[in-house]
Amino acid sequence: MSNVKIGLFADSHYCSKELLGTNRRPVLSYNKIKDSVGEFMLNGVDLIVCLGDLIDDDGEMSRNILNLERVGKLINESGVESICCMGNHDAVLFTNDEFERISGIKTAPATLARDDIRLIFLDANYAKDGVRYNSQN
Repeated sequence: MSNVKIGLFADSHYCSKELLGTNRRPVLSYNKIKDSVGEFMLNGVDLIVCLGDLIDDDGEMSRNILNLERVGKLINESGVESICCMGNHDAVLFTNDEFERISGIKTAPATLARDDIRLIFLDANYAKDGVRYNSQN
C-alpha cells in the first residue's frame, strides 16, 4: 500500500481587514497560512488541502482578487500539489473557475489518484434547499 502525507488547514478567512466582527483578525491569517505551508514542507507532505473559507470578503472585488492571488501564490510557491474544497465565504465571491484561475489552486469536486490510493473531494457549497452558494445569496 502507498502512503500519501496530507497537510490540512481550514477557515483562514484571509483578507486585509484588521478586524471582522468583534474578534476576528483576518489580516493575521496570511502569516498563519505561511507558517502552515512551511510546516507542511518541513514534514514532506505530498498534498496541501484547504478545507474551505480560504479568504473572506474585503468589501471590494478588486481587493478580494488581490487577496486570493496573494494567498494562492504563497501556497503554489511551496511546489506541493494543492486543492481547495471551497467554503461558503469563497463561493459567494468566486465561481470555481474564477477561484482556480485567480489562485492557481484546483477546486473540488475532484478525484486524485496515487498508486492504490484514491482521494475524492466533494463540493458541499449548497444551502439546505439545494441552491448553490453564490454572490446572489
